[in-house]
Amino acid sequence: MLKKSLVLSKRIILGLLLVVLALIVSDWYVQYYLDPARYSLAETGAVVEGGAEVPWNPINRFALELKQKDDAITEKEKSVERQELFFKENIANKQTRILIYLFLVGGILLVLLLINFYLDFRHKKQAGAR
Repeated sequence: MLKKSLVLSKRIILGLLLVVLALIVSDWYVQYYLDPARYSLAETGAVVEGGAEVPWNPINRFALELKQKDDAITEKEKSVERQELFFKENIANKQTRILIYLFLVGGILLVLLLINFYLDFRHKKQAGAR
């Protein structure tokens, strides 16, 4: 009986040990092999270090020329955008100045019109008193 219980306890201990080992292995497997971050390009780039160089050929030359032309066009576009912005600001300033002048001239004309009405009223009052 003691032998049977010893064998049984050894089997239980062995079973528990296998369960714990399986849990450890499955956790390790999930952590290292099923982790999505492991398959990301950033992780791959961090793990794989090295460089690649393409030998010089006509296609590389054309690609380089195309990139240089693209950079030049981009720079010209930026220059044109700066000029457009400058002209828009300049036009806005001129429009504001013109609007101020129009209000001043309109105000002066209104004052002259009111003076004219006053002088006509006074003239008619003096003519009626005679």
